[in-house]
This record gives sequence, C-alpha cells and structure tokens, in this order.
Amino acid sequence: MIWAMSKALNLLRTAAGIRDLDHLKAVMKRRLVEHKGQTLCMITTRRKPTRDDEILKTGGSIYWICQRMIQVRQKIVDFEMGHDDQGRGFCMIFLDPELILTNPLNKKPVQGWRYLKGSDAPSDLGEQQGDISELPAAMVRDLKKLGLL
Repeated sequence: MIWAMSKALNLLRTAAGIRDLDHLKAVMKRRLVEHKGQTLCMITTRRKPTRDDEILKTGGSIYWICQRMIQVRQKIVDFEMGHDDQGRGFCMIFLDPELILTNPLNKKPVQGWRYLKGSDAPSDLGEQQGDISELPAAMVRDLKKLGLL
C-alpha cells in the first residue's frame, strides 16, 4: 500500500474556512451527491487539472491543508466539467466520502490547488504507529508537534 501511494499523483488544497477536522467532516457530509451510481463528495474548482488522467490512473487523493497542516486526504474518484448559469466553465471533483487521517505535516496554505507527488505526501495515520485513528485529530496534531508521534 505504501509503495502504491508513493507512485500516486495527488492534489493539495487548502480547506478554506474550515476550523478543524470535525468541521471538514460536517462540510463533506453536506456535499454528498450521487454520481455514476455512487454516493460521493463533490467539490468544484475553476480549472480542470491537466494531469487528471494521471491522478485517476495512479489512485490519487486530495490532501487537505487544515490549520496550516496536511491532516487528512480523500481519494479522487472522477473529474467532470460543468457550466454555471452564465456559461462559465468549472471542474467538479468527485471524492470518496471517507476522510483518511494522515500523519500531520506542516504546510502553508495554497491558492487553488497544487500537484503533490506521492513521495512528498504524508503517510496515512497508523501506517507507522499502531492504530491511533480513533484519537481526536487535535490531540494527534498536538502530539505530532511535541514529537511524540
């Protein structure tokens, strides 16, 4: 699993306006839609990533920056273009609703989105330290800052 993740091309995006991971979970619940027979989360962006095929083929995820840290990811399932009422195009990104906690990694916010190579992405929480996914996200972040995780 770790080898496959290191080969994936991912997106990095700031979770603007999100207070904490519980807030992100609540927001993603409100973004649930039916898409091609699946219940997925949908987010939008102005431009479609030019490397969308590579992201899908390699099993890429979107890594969310929350409170100046990458703390969670969601697997990207599909991209689709749409148009608003004024005819302006936008890209819909469909995500697996499961939020996968990652080992926290300090990261400055970014405008829009950026590509993130799998080799630069933090590992999933619990891959290196037993199963600590049940701990509150704030506690995990604080323990990481203290160097205890």
